[in-house]
Amino acid sequence: MTPGESDNLQHTDAIAVSHAEMPTSDRLLESAMAFWRSAVLLIANELGLFAELAAGPRGACVLERRLGLLPDATADLLDALVTLGLVEREGGHYRSTLEASLFLDPAKPAYIGPWLAMASAAMREVADLTSRLRAPGSNELGRPLLADRSGQILPRSCASPASALWRSGRGGCR
Repeated sequence: MTPGESDNLQHTDAIAVSHAEMPTSDRLLESAMAFWRSAVLLIANELGLFAELAAGPRGACVLERRLGLLPDATADLLDALVTLGLVEREGGHYRSTLEASLFLDPAKPAYIGPWLAMASAAMREVADLTSRLRAPGSNELGRPLLADRSGQILPRSCASPASALWRSGRGGCR
């Protein structure tokens, strides 16, 4: 077999890869967005939400007042915690799941709060890691930070997945 024939066979093999074997972006996107789960957990812990729920189920309005939360963000935060399986909603009241109760209640011996504090500090440290890695005087590639595949800048309402979590529009309890 000549070198040219060998190259053609390799090319044919690459084309013959089945659709089921083709890589997807799923793992990459999951890794890129994993910080949202971390952020919601760390924020709820920092706010004292799990300590408050340790005293028993609470309504959103009670949590809002007791923790000093913004009215429009409370329901979104609680919904995110329900989605993560850290809080359960029953009627108009919220309570910690068994897992959250065991490990996120500061009064419990298995409380992992110091680890969460360390994770919060680390998250703040890496928040601007890109600029810390760039050499002084270097410039960016000139691409918009948030653009779709065609290069179109996304509307402000799509600028951050957090906008869905923190967006106003749900009337408060105060």
